[in-house]
Amino acid sequence: MSGNYVDICNLNTFFSGFVGEISKKENDSQIEKDLHRVCFVDLNEKTIDAFKSTWRGEDGTVVNPTYTQGNTSGGPFAKLSMDHWIMDKKPHMFYEGALRSLNFGYFDDSGQMSGFSLTYHKDNPSWWAISIMSNNPLSPQERSLSFFYYNSPYALSHINRSIFLTLA
Repeated sequence: MSGNYVDICNLNTFFSGFVGEISKKENDSQIEKDLHRVCFVDLNEKTIDAFKSTWRGEDGTVVNPTYTQGNTSGGPFAKLSMDHWIMDKKPHMFYEGALRSLNFGYFDDSGQMSGFSLTYHKDNPSWWAISIMSNNPLSPQERSLSFFYYNSPYALSHINRSIFLTLA
């Protein structure tokens, strides 16, 4: 499924807190926490310094005050949806360290800030979720997000299907 950040956040209540505006000081603080731990992949000769500069607004980018930890890599959607699904459908498989993630930020071919996140269950790697986000520092309405689940009749059961159908 694909849509803007707001569309995807409206899919379920556990995403709804990702859209609220926070103070510039808090926004900057949250971004700095992630900039020290984000993985960056150079796909087009841009550097981690350029990535950090864009997130800090030093290059003239207006960073929207709606940051959620993980936005640098598109990470919160895949991880939290897998947590929620496993707790709901397979609680015996939910334990500390059960999920593994590969998350990174990058500049796409058009120079836009983007992020990729893959989360999977270490004991059953066929349980996975992927999120790809573009225009990450911009307003939620300007960010695009694609979200994929493994093929399971249960995987999307916690998603509001009427919203999913409007996005498909």
